Amino acid sequence: MKKFIRFFSQRLVLLSVMVVLVFVWGIYSAAQMKTEYLPQINNPTVMVTWKSPAEVDNVKIEQFNNNLIQSLKEVEGMKSIQSTIYKQGLFSSLTFSQNVDIEQAERNIQNAIQRVNLPADSSRPEIQRISSDAFPFMEISASSANIEKQLSEINGVKRVDVTGNGQKGLVVQLDNQKLLDHGLRFEDVKNALQNDRSLWPEGTITTKNLQMLLKVEGTANQKTELENTMVKTDNNKPVFLKDIATIEEGTINVETKVRTNGKPSVILDLYKTSSADVTKVSEDVMKMLEKMNQSDPDVTFTILSNQGQSVSHAINGLWKEGALGCVFSILCVFFFFREWRATTAIAVTLPICFLVTISILQAMGITLNLLTVSGLIVSMGRVVDDSIVVLDNVYRKLEKNGSYSLDLLASAVKEMIPAVVSSTLVTVAVYLPLALTKNMVGQALYGLGWAVTISLFCSLVVSLLILPPYVARTWTGRFHAKAPKIEMWAIILLEKVWGHRGKWFSGLVVVLILAIISAIFIPVNVLPRTHAQDLTIQVEAKEGATLEQVDADVRALESLLQRHKEIAGYSSTVGSIFAPAFDDVFDQGGGWIQQPNIANVYITPTKGVKIDQLTYLLRQDIKNLSASSNYTITNQQIAGDDSRINLVLTGENPNELTKTAALLRGKLQMIKGLQIYGDADQSDQERFTIELDEEKINALGVNKQSILAKLETFIDKREDIQMADSTSSFEVELRKPSAVSLSYSQGTDSEQELVTQLGHVTFKDKDGKDVQLQEVGKLKVDSPILWSEKDGQPIAVVTGNILTSDIGGVTKEIIDTLGKIDLLKGIQIEFGGIPQQVQEMIWNIGFAGVVSIILVLFIISCIFKGIRGPVAVVSSLPFALIGSVLFLFLFRQSWNLGALVGMVMLVGIVTTNGIVLVDRLERLQAIGGPLKKFIIEGTASRVRPVLMTAATTILTLLPLAFSGKSDTLISQSLGLVVVGGMITSTVASLLVIPTVYYWMWNSGLRKKAHKQINVLSYGD
Repeated sequence: MKKFIRFFSQRLVLLSVMVVLVFVWGIYSAAQMKTEYLPQINNPTVMVTWKSPAEVDNVKIEQFNNNLIQSLKEVEGMKSIQSTIYKQGLFSSLTFSQNVDIEQAERNIQNAIQRVNLPADSSRPEIQRISSDAFPFMEISASSANIEKQLSEINGVKRVDVTGNGQKGLVVQLDNQKLLDHGLRFEDVKNALQNDRSLWPEGTITTKNLQMLLKVEGTANQKTELENTMVKTDNNKPVFLKDIATIEEGTINVETKVRTNGKPSVILDLYKTSSADVTKVSEDVMKMLEKMNQSDPDVTFTILSNQGQSVSHAINGLWKEGALGCVFSILCVFFFFREWRATTAIAVTLPICFLVTISILQAMGITLNLLTVSGLIVSMGRVVDDSIVVLDNVYRKLEKNGSYSLDLLASAVKEMIPAVVSSTLVTVAVYLPLALTKNMVGQALYGLGWAVTISLFCSLVVSLLILPPYVARTWTGRFHAKAPKIEMWAIILLEKVWGHRGKWFSGLVVVLILAIISAIFIPVNVLPRTHAQDLTIQVEAKEGATLEQVDADVRALESLLQRHKEIAGYSSTVGSIFAPAFDDVFDQGGGWIQQPNIANVYITPTKGVKIDQLTYLLRQDIKNLSASSNYTITNQQIAGDDSRINLVLTGENPNELTKTAALLRGKLQMIKGLQIYGDADQSDQERFTIELDEEKINALGVNKQSILAKLETFIDKREDIQMADSTSSFEVELRKPSAVSLSYSQGTDSEQELVTQLGHVTFKDKDGKDVQLQEVGKLKVDSPILWSEKDGQPIAVVTGNILTSDIGGVTKEIIDTLGKIDLLKGIQIEFGGIPQQVQEMIWNIGFAGVVSIILVLFIISCIFKGIRGPVAVVSSLPFALIGSVLFLFLFRQSWNLGALVGMVMLVGIVTTNGIVLVDRLERLQAIGGPLKKFIIEGTASRVRPVLMTAATTILTLLPLAFSGKSDTLISQSLGLVVVGGMITSTVASLLVIPTVYYWMWNSGLRKKAHKQINVLSYGD
């Protein structure tokens, strides 16, 4: 070591050049590093959706659905499959093992789909998997969808999904009475339009000396041509479409309606490619939007969300907070040493470790995201620890000697090698299991774990190979001891409290027990609370409600919102495009289908408005709206990003499952803070079936076709038809509204009024007398069962949304409620959604924590002989919980991904301080002397490095922990746990570790003395 230090201290220029190369390499790598919000996480769930064509009969659709489900069940590597057949189509969720190659699984699903024969003219089933790139990086509300093509051509944009966008076409509105007068039905008009294909001559004229292309075109416009389409001939008189319908230009194929601030608009969701940098591609989109707005001022747009901007702000904020923390830690070092050369040595350690780590992460393909940056900031508080411990030991020996000595310098560095190597290995043993866990939590923490691991190894190299030559060069002939006499003060303080060690130790244990009890009452969630100010109002209409009916309720809500000055803007989405939706990448249920009876209104409050106050005002106003719909107000601050629950009921009898699901909905709706979809007022839509008695009809001589034609007037019908004229094709939407007219008077049952009208529909018999429908038919009422299955067994699903941050508390109430319900034999309930995610998160991180503790014990057992050293090292570890729980309570945070990772981190950080302290005690014990004396002196000699390492870690994380920014919440909860835990564990370690060490050695000495007394007595 002495020769090494002398060699490089004489070649400081070489050392400086090496450091400069590291800086250049690091800065270049940082510029090349891709940024994103969260790391790449692949959920082992793949969703398959198929939208059934309206023109295919139900029997064929059911047959195809069954064939598709059967084919999907044969996909290799699949753990389970859950399928639901809706009125609009099929939705299947396939779950695979975590270690399955999900891309290969997706290809296997595609092969399975290709083996199934699709109905004619139907679209292919869509396959979608949940990953970090499955979420739009930008959401735009625009006045027109014409910008879609230009946005999709931007480099890095994978696709653009448009919601609320219909097509320009012709709307044909049929008149029910005119249809009856001409003896026509909806299908007759549809067939007439589909069969109307005017053949305009087109071809080649060939003569002896001439060849010419010839095409004949008409001049009539599409509307006129459609109006003059002949539907039938009635008494040798043609019936044209204009005789039975009105034809107008309009928007057709509308599945969803979107409005922004009450004006019609479209929502454009932009998705990026997996290789694209989210900040770069979002900047390119913003430039394109600005360019389009300049060329066409009529095109207006509003940015509803911009993940690229959020990532940029979040990461920049983290860098600023991290840099501020590093400045605090450097000032801390100067405070303890009062010497600029020592401070400079520690300050250089930070950028070297940071840039080397960045370079290696970039080479590994790890991106710069919130968790990776959080890991870098945490490591910046830890990387100086090794250098501080080595430098402090060198300083202490030179201070005692009174002057600089290369021999003493080499001896001091060599003495600390076991301590710094073991403390680095211990911390790496804590972080590495987080990076190597093969599940979604492991994927999320992969970059964080490697960031800390790499930076710690770099810190070890710097402290042992770069720091000593620098110190030798700068302190030769210039060393002056200026540091405060902390060791002397520490001896005085420790001697004073030593006599009361039993009392304060018991007091710490009592506080620890209270902290453990308090920890149980802290809310649990996957993602932390945010400070997001946006509100969402979900409108749930009665099942089976039409798009127009739901839209009417939403318009009434929008009128209410317009009166509030506290609201800056709002956007409404009504309807369903039959596409899977999911909350976050951790979604265990594989998403769900947004039903047509549900609409969402997104509200942006005016800046400075208190979200709780606005929520209260809106809840009061909503009481005056239609009672036929449910209105639920939520905000991201309440329950994180994902707060859905799923209860899957399995059994043999679908009818019993449906009844049990209805019972559960009623019971669960009583739980405070829980919204259940399809609750008491939103029961399943009843289905009415009219069964005609054909014997009576024949006996009375009633024309059966006239019955069918009249009954058809009660039914809404719509059909999209593609037509062609001489020049182009165009879309036509054929509509036939219902002829039903209800009074809707107060106290009147509209459903009963409709049934009465149906029963009184009259027809003529063979004698010309009136015959009512109720005389020749029976009315049956039933509730259609939504057919669902999981792994071949019928299921019923109850879904809901937790409206409070206390996910664990609501989950417990749900479990208690389920326990009080007597389920029919054979029915079982499987808990899914956010409670399942919480359970899996706790299990995964808990398992990583247990593995870390085992590795830590193994490492410190290799360092210290016997059991006393290892037990003393970990004795202060539990007391870290006191500060962590206290800070979570004070800042109203939850046990979440960031907080639990912070607890695992504390294992390594706290153990490091324990190793430094116990290593000194073990060395003094080997020399010999009075037990109490060398424990107090040994502890006092390590007070400065322990306080310095703890203070630098705390000060580095302090800005992060107290950040109030919504973009850094995962990092904030992590910082709070580490800062709080470090404060209490540091104080405890300087008191608990020497006390435990004393008790264990004193007990051993007493046993040894007692044994010697027995031997002497036996000898006498």
